[in-house]
Amino acid sequence: MEQKTIAGWTIEYNKEATQTAYAELPNDTLGCNCKTCCNFMKATPTVSKTILAFFEQFGIELLKPAEIYENYSENGRVFYGGWYHIVGNYLTGDDVWQPVNKDPNHKHIAPMFQVDDEFKVGFTKDLALVPQGFPTPILQMEVVFSLPWVLEEPYEKN
Repeated sequence: MEQKTIAGWTIEYNKEATQTAYAELPNDTLGCNCKTCCNFMKATPTVSKTILAFFEQFGIELLKPAEIYENYSENGRVFYGGWYHIVGNYLTGDDVWQPVNKDPNHKHIAPMFQVDDEFKVGFTKDLALVPQGFPTPILQMEVVFSLPWVLEEPYEKN
């Protein structure tokens, strides 16, 4: 495993095992045909080389998130959230999801690492929607990002 420090997080990861796991996932990992998911699939190839290189260093296929969801749209861009899995461990740093008023069931997102103008990432110990058979140990990377609306149909909030 390789080790990396990103902002306040230190993680270890296995790029090759992560690449293999993503290669085995179906191409339609979202399983959703709503307009914002279709926009994600069509607009994602337009992201910067900085974003592509960031995800590639971990072996992540950008078009295969565990989950994405829309937050809102503004000025022709859709603001999304979601997460990806990495074969690896969370070593140090505050969890990106912080409890509100010491209530473990009510959390807010802490400051994230700004990869570029459009993408922020953070790491959490909590795991959700892990694909069956994904190798362990597993690290979850949370993402917040925006993409242009590229579909011919006008944007409508789901």
